[in-house]
Amino acid sequence: MSQWTHVAGLIRVDTLDGIAVRRDTETTLHSLISASTLPTGSEEPLRLAILPTRRNNSLNWGHISVWGDLRDYGNARQVEELSEWFRLLCQALVNEHYIIRQAVLLVEVERAATFVLSASPELGDAKVVVRVVSVPIPVAA
Repeated sequence: MSQWTHVAGLIRVDTLDGIAVRRDTETTLHSLISASTLPTGSEEPLRLAILPTRRNNSLNWGHISVWGDLRDYGNARQVEELSEWFRLLCQALVNEHYIIRQAVLLVEVERAATFVLSASPELGDAKVVVRVVSVPIPVAA
């Protein structure tokens, strides 16, 4: 029986005028994403999509959505690698002067665990930290 890990998440990207707003913002985000090594199950990797939503004077530039079903994926080492990939992607965005307002991944390892990864820069520092929030799994009747 295959082990499946289901992932869904969103990274909200904000910018400040004069600092991170560039005509090539979408190109820069695509470059950062393609430079990262996506977590991959036995069939395919996670998928990412960039959606710019910026309007007039809003700080919100848009978001990056993350989703996928990773087959034969979900042991402790792989889950740690997923968490580190998420942290490194968010860190790369911060290093390029983007603001990570919110970044979360819901990870469901079938028959094992469900948890949420939340990434954010530390206050007063540009270092991104990933926190894990456990979610209780209901027992089937």
